[in-house]
Amino acid sequence: MIIDIIKNKVAIHEYESQLKSYHIQQLDFWGFKFDKDTKILVTHLEYKIILPKLLAYLNKEKISYKLTHLSQAKKDSLQKVKVEFENHLKKALEYKNGKINSNELGVFISFLGNNIPRKLKEHQIKAALHLSYIKHGANFSVPGSGKTSVVLTVFEKLRLEDRKSVV
Repeated sequence: MIIDIIKNKVAIHEYESQLKSYHIQQLDFWGFKFDKDTKILVTHLEYKIILPKLLAYLNKEKISYKLTHLSQAKKDSLQKVKVEFENHLKKALEYKNGKINSNELGVFISFLGNNIPRKLKEHQIKAALHLSYIKHGANFSVPGSGKTSVVLTVFEKLRLEDRKSVV
């Protein structure tokens, strides 16, 4: 069996001898259809969605396969993105739990002193640092805890960072 990527879709070649009917049913569930002209199975789903599921399934079922150069590159790219996300998540959780690198904290406090007129409380600094690191988040806290100050601080930091990246 050969796994390929054609127009950002996953295609399976030379599968007939390896797949049983229940494997075909699983592939059908994922949207794979037999193309009579090319005699391959092709899905309508983009490879980013289905390739990891397909490979995990084939590995679990102990079905041997080969990846084309392009499908191997796409698999590697997806794995790299996954690892980067997991590392980002780990660091974000460390920030949230107060495990903050002292150098990064020093840089952030310096930013506050140079750019933010309002003096933030310790819990606001931690929240602002965490939110500025994750870049996409929310701040749900009790009334009067300084959510607006935190969000405006993060907005200013991201605005200044964006301005620097444009120059």
